[in-house]
Amino acid sequence: MIKGILDEKIGSSKDNMSSPIHNWYKFTAGFSYKFVDVILEDFKGQDIIVYEPFAGCGTTLVESQKLGFHSVGNESQELMCSIIRAKLNWTITKGQYNHGINIIENYLRNDKCTIETGVKFHPLLKTLYDESSLRELYCIRDGIKLISNVSIRDFFNLALSQTLHKAAIHPIAVPYISRTKFVVDSGHAWDKFYHISKMMINDLQKMPHHEQLAKVYNCDSRQKNDVVLDDSCGLCITSPPYLNNLDCGEVSKVHSLFFEMTSNWNDITKKVRKKLVTGATTHYTDSTFLGKSFQKRNLHRIIQKL
Repeated sequence: MIKGILDEKIGSSKDNMSSPIHNWYKFTAGFSYKFVDVILEDFKGQDIIVYEPFAGCGTTLVESQKLGFHSVGNESQELMCSIIRAKLNWTITKGQYNHGINIIENYLRNDKCTIETGVKFHPLLKTLYDESSLRELYCIRDGIKLISNVSIRDFFNLALSQTLHKAAIHPIAVPYISRTKFVVDSGHAWDKFYHISKMMINDLQKMPHHEQLAKVYNCDSRQKNDVVLDDSCGLCITSPPYLNNLDCGEVSKVHSLFFEMTSNWNDITKKVRKKLVTGATTHYTDSTFLGKSFQKRNLHRIIQKL
């Protein structure tokens, strides 16, 4: 069966770009959801928990949930973890969406918002957006903060993260911001945000069920996650991490600065780059990793022998 679906796209995220939920966040360092499909086909009807130690943008967790399997994952980056949580919450109703979008729009149309956000613009972000779009982006961000439900905030923040790309003057891509190129139809932040969030809520109506069967933890799998109990999972589907420090740099920089997860390059190095698999420019010490005694005694017990 696996041989039948192997092609040039199975090891990339190309298929995900046109698949609901998966395409809510354009993450190039991933694999096709069809890869998860073909593996889980052999486990239909079995009561197993799927384990994803390097969750990335959540491909394994989202697809496992679509197919009715319980799953659990670790993701070391705070930004990606919040994105995955938003992609896994299928309980949001149209009524909740309408209430939230009204709160955000009312805040955006408030003149006070324009005055307050004008002094907050980060210097890097000033180079990526025209002033009007940047003001709208900041107002949308601050309007989302007024929503009391955390899950609804995550949903709209994910829509806003994609708006950051669509509204930019220059392409924000992996691995660099292409400052010599220009985005056609840049700007119009509110219109783009509204369109993206509307697409997302419509996607939720198409899902085969509205249960949340997956959980993700902001945890580095190089350390033990005590919440994932020994022998609790029956299958592991993952793409092991690789040298992605460069790949995630520019995108992480824009998003983490805009969402106030970081405030400067030093913050990004400590909170983002230190958690990535690194090359020659950044090093870990032996003390960063668990000892061999733990690996031999416990690590292999996370997944049951199949």
